[in-house]
Amino acid sequence: MESVAAVVGIFMALFWMRYRMRESARPLTVRKIVLPPLGMSTGAFMYLVPQFRPTTGEALEAVGAGLVCGAILAATTRLERRDEGVYLKRSAAFIYVLLGLFVVRFAARGYLRQSIEFHQLSGMFFLLALVMIVEWRVAMLLSYRRLQSGPIPATATGGTDSPA
Repeated sequence: MESVAAVVGIFMALFWMRYRMRESARPLTVRKIVLPPLGMSTGAFMYLVPQFRPTTGEALEAVGAGLVCGAILAATTRLERRDEGVYLKRSAAFIYVLLGLFVVRFAARGYLRQSIEFHQLSGMFFLLALVMIVEWRVAMLLSYRRLQSGPIPATATGGTDSPA
């Protein structure tokens, strides 16, 4: 079962990397930024089942790890304004960070599985992922709003934005 999870995880990571590359060719919208965390948040219904609820300490650890991972994703995500829209800027660093986070999460899950019950561990990793994506998408939304309201960049106007 563990090898199946690893293979599925690898395919999911490859899918999201390909998706990310494809999305950088299309302009962003508020909807594209906000929908992924909203869609993912429905998974919180798992907490209705008591076995999936992590202890307070485990939840704090998951939130802390999610905040760190989200900050790393936010720091490697760049947006740019061009052609009357805001676009994701391609970054090789983002792909390596995404792969690194996948490897760290997979290794942590293998280690923590020895001491934390499967259902609780699932609840912890869902919480980690939710916190991570919410933090990342909030940072993207703030950057998007800033770019939408700011001056058109020099590359789009043919001039400079700074007073000379």
